[in-house]
This record gives sequence, C-alpha cells and structure tokens, in this order.
Amino acid sequence: MAKEVNFLLSPSGEIGTKKPGTKKAFLEAWRKTLEARLKKLGFSTAIEDFYGRLLVKGKPELEEALVSHVGTGKIFRFYQIQPDFDFKALLPSRPFTYEVYVKAKDHARREKALALKKELLQILAEEAQLRLSRWDNHPPEHIYWLIEARDHELFLLTNPQKGPGGLPMGTGEKILVLFSGGPDSLLSTFLLLRRGQKITLLFFDDEEARRHDLVTQAARALAYFSSDLSLSFYTLNYRPFLEELAKKAPKRKTCLFCKSLMLLLAEKIAQKEGFLALATGDLLGEQASQTLPALSLISSLPRIPVLRPVIGFTKEEVYEKLAQFGLEDIAQKALPPCPFAPTHPRTTGKFSPREEKFLHLLARKSVILKKEKILWESPYEDRSSPKTGEIHLGR
Repeated sequence: MAKEVNFLLSPSGEIGTKKPGTKKAFLEAWRKTLEARLKKLGFSTAIEDFYGRLLVKGKPELEEALVSHVGTGKIFRFYQIQPDFDFKALLPSRPFTYEVYVKAKDHARREKALALKKELLQILAEEAQLRLSRWDNHPPEHIYWLIEARDHELFLLTNPQKGPGGLPMGTGEKILVLFSGGPDSLLSTFLLLRRGQKITLLFFDDEEARRHDLVTQAARALAYFSSDLSLSFYTLNYRPFLEELAKKAPKRKTCLFCKSLMLLLAEKIAQKEGFLALATGDLLGEQASQTLPALSLISSLPRIPVLRPVIGFTKEEVYEKLAQFGLEDIAQKALPPCPFAPTHPRTTGKFSPREEKFLHLLARKSVILKKEKILWESPYEDRSSPKTGEIHLGR
C-alpha cells in the first residue's frame, strides 16, 4: 500500500488579488470543488487550512488531480521538519542541480531558517558531487526547496508544480459553447472552465461517420476538470439544415451561411435555457468563416454576446496550451471533414436582405435537441449510463 504524502496547494494569484469578501467566497468555492472532485475520483483525503492554502493528505496518485484543479496556482510536496528529518531521502539518484530559499515573517524565525539553509546547501553540494559519476547524457534533475518558518516550526516545500490557475469552477455564469471537438473548441472550452464559468456544450451533428463518437470523447476529456466529472452536452441534428443550405444558399458562401445559422440556432437554445452568452473556438484567419470580415458578418445576426477565447492564438499555441493541460492526445484525433464545404469558399461578403431573411426563417424551424450528461470515464468506479432527454424548440 502506497504511503500517504502531503501536498500544499496555493490558490491562483488572481484569487489572492480580490477584495476580502470576494476572496473569501472564491477560497471557499475552491476548497469545496476540490473536495467534491477528489471524492468523485475515488480518493480518500484529509484537507486542512494552512495559512490561506490547503494542506491535502493522501496517496501519491493524488498529484495528477491536484495539478489539474481549476483555481490552483501552485502545488508543493510538503514536509514538517523534525530533528531527525532525512533530507537525503528526498534526493534523486541521478545528477541534480539545486536552489534553496527561505520564507519567514520575523527576524528570529528567519535566522533559524537561514541556519538550516546553510546546512542544507552543504549537504546538497556534497550529494550533487557524488552523483557526477552517474552522468547519463541527459539533463540533470532540478531541485527547488523552500524552507518556511511558521510559529516556531520549520516546514519544507519541494519542487513546485504549476496549476491551471484561474477562478474556481461554478463561480461564473451559464455559457453555451459551440463544440466541434477539434483542438480550438477544446481549448476554448477549457479556458472558460478556468474562468469559473458554467459550461454546456452544443454539438451540431452532421451525421458523418465517427464524428459523434470523436466529439463525445473530447467532451469526456474535458469532464475530468469539473467538480462532478461531468458536463452537460446538447446534440442538435444539423444534417437537415445543411441539406437545405446546399439547395438554396450560394455555394461559395456556404460556410458563411452555415456559421451564421449555427449562431442563430444556438441563440434560440440560449434564450430558452437561460444562457447569458455563446462561445466558439474561432481562430482568426483559420477557416473561411473566421476571417475578420467573415466574423463581422456572422456576428451581426445574433443579439446575444458571442465569446471567442482563442481568437488571437496561433495554431502552435493552441497545441502548446492543450499539452500543458494534458489534452494533447485527444486533440490529435482527426475529425472527418465537412462534406458540404465548397472548394473555394468566400471569406468576406454581405448578406442581401433576402439572404438574411432566409437565414432567420431557417433558424425558426422546429428542432429536437438531445440533452445528456457526458461523464469522465473514471478508472476508480463503475458508472451507469447517463440519462438523456429531449428539448423541443418550435417556432
């Protein structure tokens, strides 16, 4: 049985800058969502307050969940220093470099911590020298130790890892995300989750082979970050709308018509279900419907705010961010291309009054929206199939 370890979590720096009342509410939400998420993941843990931070005790496997918890700034391994504390047991067997710092509020405690730092620097220098013979042509490991003095006691915080930061989940508003399952919409959704927003995913299903399965796989990966390991997921049968566009819309303007219609249909759902904004994974210049003139045209039709969290990212930055949050594997899965996309799409233009009227009439058609909960597939417990329901949106 794995030995329990201690982790010290700091809230995001952004939480720390809030005014006292807001900060207190965010800290409470941060702890509450952490407790709920760890319980859902099957971990039995003890969580204590430690000078504005959280001390979490549990199995080493906790680390992955803690590092990915929204609202968390940094995660340290945490040790209380006793007279017989074995510092050498924390050292790697390979060559290493090191740095040691001290944190203390008053002079007496600082002097005590500095004396320990001096001893540790000597130990680390000797141990690092011993490991030089084991050089294996790979970069050495790096050790970061922080000695913290609190109330006549000394603590050791080792090798910090960076958390996602942001605000605790659920502290924001309801947002409906147009979700394609691709890397851009994947990152856009995660960034909104990191802002504390209450996210629901809306998938426009064109009924192409494997698309629905791949999109739900992407949604399951995102569900890992939520406090209850689930996300609300709406599926709209979009194939009939695409076939109507193929018959009546100018072929080269298909993408402009399609994206405009998506936003109008999403706006109708948002009004019925109480969402305050829509969000997309639009990347400036990435597709025919994502040039600035195209976005200006498309955004002129819905009246609800449309958020675009990744609008200024490069494609490389999208993948770098996804890798940072552990979502790179799911983002690499190729989605089938849209069968209705023209070979030479228009990237700018205007809708005539007749075309705009056509879009609004099409958006008023009755749709049946499938609503379900997408669950992260936890290896720690069995899950029953989620219940699904339908929402009828008429004229």
